[in-house]
Formats: sequence, structure tokens, C-alpha cells
Amino acid sequence: MTIGRLRKRRTLIVGMVVAATVGVAAYLATQAHKGLPWDDRTVVHAEFADVSGLRIGDDVRIASARVGSVKGIELVDGTPRVTMQLSDQRPIYRNARAEARTASVSSRSLLGQKYVNLIPGSPSAGPLGPKDVIARGSTTEARDVNTLLDDVFDESTREAAGSVLREVGGGLGGHARDLNDAVEAAPEMLPQLGAIARALSTEDGADMAALLASAERLSGRFEGRQQHIAGLLRGFRTTMDAVGVDEGAPLRGTLERGPSTLRTTREAMRSLQEPLADLQAGMGTMRTGARALGEATPDLRGVLREGTRPLQKMPAVNKQAEPAVSDLTAVVEDARPLAPRAVQMLDRSHSFLNVLAPYAPEVSTWFTNWAGALSHKDENGHYLRLSLLFSEESVAGQGGIKSPLVDRKPYPAPGEAAKDRSTLSTGGEG
Repeated sequence: MTIGRLRKRRTLIVGMVVAATVGVAAYLATQAHKGLPWDDRTVVHAEFADVSGLRIGDDVRIASARVGSVKGIELVDGTPRVTMQLSDQRPIYRNARAEARTASVSSRSLLGQKYVNLIPGSPSAGPLGPKDVIARGSTTEARDVNTLLDDVFDESTREAAGSVLREVGGGLGGHARDLNDAVEAAPEMLPQLGAIARALSTEDGADMAALLASAERLSGRFEGRQQHIAGLLRGFRTTMDAVGVDEGAPLRGTLERGPSTLRTTREAMRSLQEPLADLQAGMGTMRTGARALGEATPDLRGVLREGTRPLQKMPAVNKQAEPAVSDLTAVVEDARPLAPRAVQMLDRSHSFLNVLAPYAPEVSTWFTNWAGALSHKDENGHYLRLSLLFSEESVAGQGGIKSPLVDRKPYPAPGEAAKDRSTLSTGGEG
């Protein structure tokens, strides 16, 4: 035999040994939960009304300690029978068959995993045979968490709890990062939450009770308005979608320009203060006029109501006045060149009129007396005869000599002419 063949044979033998070792290791790994194949094991059979998700390979526990696994599940005469294989020669006694709740299927976790809880019984009853079966009356059927809640809560409470779980689960969906941030911030938040809890628990939670009562009243305000609120939320969503367009670039630009805009607005408001103050003063001044206008409104309404009939006659009067107005237009046109002269004359007569102004009552009296003198005529048709009379007073007055027979001022002050009188030596009045 050559060296090459020896090497090939040696390599084949080593490969076969390695493959066998791997196979044995794989078998032992798959059967490790059942114990080593050559170990002696105790087999226990039990009947259950309902195994509810119990599977082959699930744990068998005694006093919450794992002692074996479920080897098989079969249906015998319509009753589920579970075969349990313990990992050692642990004795199970006969009185286990008569003791209530000897074996039960319990939930291992909220994910639905089950295990069999086994109570071995007492040694005084003797060991349980390998073919003996723990009767159905000594076992308890499997109970899920949801069926357990059926016994604890009524139907309305279960529906409310389910709704809360669905809503909370839906709200938390997609917020894993937020939850991670909350967990990271928890060490800083928990002391603050403790302070808040202590504050809410003061006075036996009176403030908290008042807050909950207010929240209940507030929620009652929304009763019957769900559709309206839903419409508002849909509109708010549309608004937020519009604000968030282009990844919020318009909103970002608005916020960046916000400080300068506010400063400009503040300056504009300051500039408006003075005009507004003037407007306030003007409105205060107009208040008196507005009040007077309001008081005069009834009289004005009466004038307008009573003036309807005179105004209706105005067209006829206007028609009759048209010839005179036409002639007056020509007169005014001819008198237009005289207007500057009249203005000049009135301007120059200003000083003369200032002197005569204090004597206005005397001038009026003179014209009144003159009109009275001309209002009557004699039998010859003469209205008034003027004659010049000369006396010593006329001569003395022109010479600047005061007559001792006359007690009268030749130039009385304004308003004193009517009071002045001439008294002769005989006592008569002149």
C-alpha cells in the first residue's frame, strides 16, 4: 500500500469521525431539553378538558422549577391526554389522581407560551404507575389572559380596556424613537415627576380631585360635538399640511424674518401714538358737535318735513325769477369794473367808519326821526320844510364861547345825546 493511499484512507476515517461527532452533538443539542438519552426518566400521563395552545416541548414544572417537558399530546376518547417526561427519576404518587388541581396548564408569558404545573402528591399513597393517568377531574384546563379577564371584568369594562389598548397601541406605532428619547430622559424626569406627584397628593389629593372634576366637565362640553370637532381637526390637518409644504421652508423663512418684522411693527406702532393722540383729542372736540347735532336732529327733521311744501313752490318762483336774474346778470357784468373801486372805497372808509361806529345808535335815531318827519304831509302836499335859524348860540358856538343860557354839550359823547338837555334861565326845557 502506497503512502498516498494511506493518507487518503486516514483522511476518510477522520472525516467520518468528525461527521459522526457533529451528528451526535446535533442530536444531543436537539434533545437537550429532554435530558440525555441514556438517563432514566419518569413519564406521567394526565387528561385535560382543554390544553389551549400547549405544545410538545413546553416545560413541566414543580413548585415553579423546571423538571421536564411535554413529550406528547393526543386525543383519547375525545379527551386531550398529555404525556410528560421528567428529566430524572422523580416519584409521582397515586393520591395525585384524587387531589384537585394536581396538574394545570398555565401561561408562561404574554406571548402565549404554556407550561404544565405538576403537584406530585404525598409518599403515603404510593408511586404512580407508568401507565396510570391523572384523571380529568384532578386537572385544571388552560386559561389565557383574555379569558382570565373575562372572569375579572364585565363586558363593558373589557370593551373599554380593549379600546384603550388599541388606541394606545395605534398611537405608539411609529414612535419608537420618541419612546427611546423618553427612556433616556427618564433619570432627569423621574425626580420632577416625584415632586409633581407629591404636590398633587397634598391635602389628600384635593387639587387632583378638582382637576379631574374639571376635566370631566370639560369632556362633557364636547358631548354631541364630536363631528364638529372632527371637522375642525381635519381642517387643522389641512392647515398643518399647507404649513409643512416644502419641508416647512416657508414657515422657516417666516420665523427667520419674524424678529425684524416685529421690530418694524413696533416702530410703526410708536409712530402711530401721536396721530392717535391727536385723533383722540379731535374726537373729544367732535363729541360736543355730535351731541348738538343729535339734539338738533328732531328740529332738522321737522324743518325738512315742513319744508316740503315751500320747496314744491320753488320751481314756479324760479321760473318767474329767471327774467330778473338774467337782467341782474347783465348788471353784475357791467358793474364788475366798479368792484375794485368799491373795495378801495370801503378800505379807505375804514377809519371813518371806526370813528362813526360808537355813534351808531345816534345815527339810527337820526334816520328814524327823519323818516318820521317825512311820513306826514300838509294840505299843500309838503312833507317837510327846512329853515335856517340863527341865534346867539350859533354865533357864540362858532367863536368858541360858551353861552351861559345853554346847559348842553355841543359834542356829546356816544350814548349821551338823548340825555342832554338845554335849560334856559326861565327854567324851561329846550
